[in-house]
Amino acid sequence: MRYYHTLGEKASEELTFEDLEKGEVNKPGIGANKLSGCCRLAVTHEVRYVWIDTCCINKADGEELREAINSMFRWYRDAEVCLVFYNSDWKRLGTKADFCDEIEGITGIPRSVLSGDAKVQDMSVAQRMSWAASRNTTREEDLVYCLLGIFDVVLHMLYGVGLSSVSSAASGNHEQVERRFHPSLGSSHYETTPPHKQQQQQRGASHRAF
Repeated sequence: MRYYHTLGEKASEELTFEDLEKGEVNKPGIGANKLSGCCRLAVTHEVRYVWIDTCCINKADGEELREAINSMFRWYRDAEVCLVFYNSDWKRLGTKADFCDEIEGITGIPRSVLSGDAKVQDMSVAQRMSWAASRNTTREEDLVYCLLGIFDVVLHMLYGVGLSSVSSAASGNHEQVERRFHPSLGSSHYETTPPHKQQQQQRGASHRAF
C-alpha cells in the first residue's frame, strides 16, 4: 500500500526516515497521524506493508534517493492499494474517477488518461511536457524530475544546480523519447518547450493580459 501526500502538508511536522529508525513515531503534527491512519487502513485492506514517500526514503543516501525518484511513478502505478483523496480525519472523499474533471482542469491531463481509457504513452511528448507547466515544487529541479515516470526514463539526480541546468541536461533525452514511442515520426515533429520555459511564457502572458 502506498500513500500519496499533498503539497499543503507541513514539512516540519513530517516523520522522517531517521525518526522511524529511532522509533520516534509520535511527534506532534501530521506525520504521526499519517503513519497511524495509513497503517489502520492497510489492516482493513489486508495489506502487510505500507510505503510513505516522506519517511520511507533515506534521503542521506544519494543512491537510494535517486532510485526512489526514478522509480516512484512505477511504484505508485503498480501498488496493490494507493491511498488518495482522504481528509485529515481519514474520511474518504472519493475516488480518482469522482475527481477526474477537477484533476483535468488543474493539471491538463486528459480524462481519458486519468480513467485508464488511454495510455500515457499515447500522448505526445509536447502534451506530456505541458502537464508540468503550472506545477509548483518545493525544489525547483523537481519540476523536471516529476516528469520522469510519464516518459519512462531515468536521469541522474542533480540538486542545487537550478532548473535551467536540469532542463538542459534532460533535453538530450527528449527526441529519443519521442522516437521511442512514435518511431514513425521524424525529428521535424519534435517540438517541445522545457517546463521552466513554459512557466516563463505563462508568466509573461499573464503580465501582458493586464
